[in-house]
Amino acid sequence: MVSVSLPWLVVHWVPGGCIALVISLVLGFVMIPSFLSAATSDPGIIPRSDEHAEEIKSDPSRIRERTLLINGKPYRNRYCETCRIWRPPRASHCSTCNNCVERFDHHCPYLGNCVGRRNYRAFYAFVFSAALQTLLAILVCVAFLVVRTQRFAEAGDDSSDSPFLRTLRSWQTPVRTGHSGCWCIR
Repeated sequence: MVSVSLPWLVVHWVPGGCIALVISLVLGFVMIPSFLSAATSDPGIIPRSDEHAEEIKSDPSRIRERTLLINGKPYRNRYCETCRIWRPPRASHCSTCNNCVERFDHHCPYLGNCVGRRNYRAFYAFVFSAALQTLLAILVCVAFLVVRTQRFAEAGDDSSDSPFLRTLRSWQTPVRTGHSGCWCIR
């Protein structure tokens, strides 16, 4: 895990460990606020109507779809029975939240919120920073293995094993990289 190997790298791999620590902190300071913003902000929920639209009231068997011309281009406009509104283009009804959302992308179970017009940027910043943080975690684990292997190579023991195998057999390697599968290399 990064929380274990990163402090070791800060001490034993200067300045690389310090640079990785600073990058990790910056990504954390981007990721947490963007997650909170995406999870708590309004995604673009369209207010419901108290009554059905007049054309639906007058003819209940009417098809619940119409075509609008916007800037000379035809757009399909659908009527939402639940919200009792004509949805604007690119709006959709979220079955989880039970609301119509402008520029609806998806309902994110990790956020517990829809992703739409008003929180898409925060969601994208969260996903991008989380992906970079994951990449950094992988690189830190690889850097730990490389630095630890170099230390074993410099120690110059008379062992017949390679320094990399001794690194993998070391009790600290599985703990610091978060992989218990390394224990099987004996």
